[in-house]
Amino acid sequence: MKRELELSKYPSITYPKMSVIVTCGEKRVNGIALTWHTSISRKPPLFGISVAQKRCSYDIIKKEGEFAVNFMELSHWKDLHYIGTHSGRDVDKFEETGLKLEDCSFIRTKRIAGSYAVLECSLYDEFELGDHSLFVGEVKKALIEENEWAGKVVARPIYQLGSYSYTTVTGEEVKP
Repeated sequence: MKRELELSKYPSITYPKMSVIVTCGEKRVNGIALTWHTSISRKPPLFGISVAQKRCSYDIIKKEGEFAVNFMELSHWKDLHYIGTHSGRDVDKFEETGLKLEDCSFIRTKRIAGSYAVLECSLYDEFELGDHSLFVGEVKKALIEENEWAGKVVARPIYQLGSYSYTTVTGEEVKP
């Protein structure tokens, strides 16, 4: 028998979802942990991220028109969790986590050095959709660790199970 789910909780039906850290900002880099992201098009190469308008990163992306999507392995789940539970208005998330940043090739913001893959995106379009905006980025450069690509990614990406619980494709679960 099925039970009715509170409508505000409907996204939980789609979990587990791969979590990423999006970096943005030229002068002071901020990060936001996201599970609402997706490939949109190959030609042109477009990638979408959904960001709540109240988030610090929303204002930065809207103003600067670019972002980097950093794909991290499960070993970085504590960093992702910290970035997802603290505001860039209050703390420097990269100073607090110790994650190292490096220059991107095509955009002014930085990417996370420990990522197994990165998408450097310039803002292509934006759609305000309820309490979130869909930022569509044109992928200017896609990078992946050389040993991670043989027709498939062999990394152990972070998947959020919901309620701050994480796993990877092996099924290993970790919680704060």
